[in-house]
Amino acid sequence: MPHVRLRRSAAVLALAVLAPLAGCGWQQAEAPHIRDGWMVYTGDATTVRGTCGVLPIELTGSHTRVRLDGACHAVLVTGSHNDIHVGLTPGGRVEVTGSHNDVWWHRTGPGPRPTLLDRSGRNGFHEQAG
Repeated sequence: MPHVRLRRSAAVLALAVLAPLAGCGWQQAEAPHIRDGWMVYTGDATTVRGTCGVLPIELTGSHTRVRLDGACHAVLVTGSHNDIHVGLTPGGRVEVTGSHNDVWWHRTGPGPRPTLLDRSGRNGFHEQAG
């Protein structure tokens, strides 16, 4: 039964090649923690879904997809290569110290335009209709 062994060997080889690729998918980030009065989300190659509240938000890590629901008043992005979607309170603030991040934002109500700070000069801010 050499053809059975050959099929089994092909299946084992396919698993050996494809298994590492399965680990490249997006994972759900760890639960946030509080540090120095900030709600901190940390992770690399993860998906973050959070809700803004009283505490300001800090996002660390790289290659992360982020969606913050609610009305955020302060967001600090220290990582790189992240895609961030956020609703900002009137006069809210997003500060990005990392690089190659894209922040899609919308206003959650009428009022002053948010402050958008790009400290590295290598990030993009994109306004969306709320």
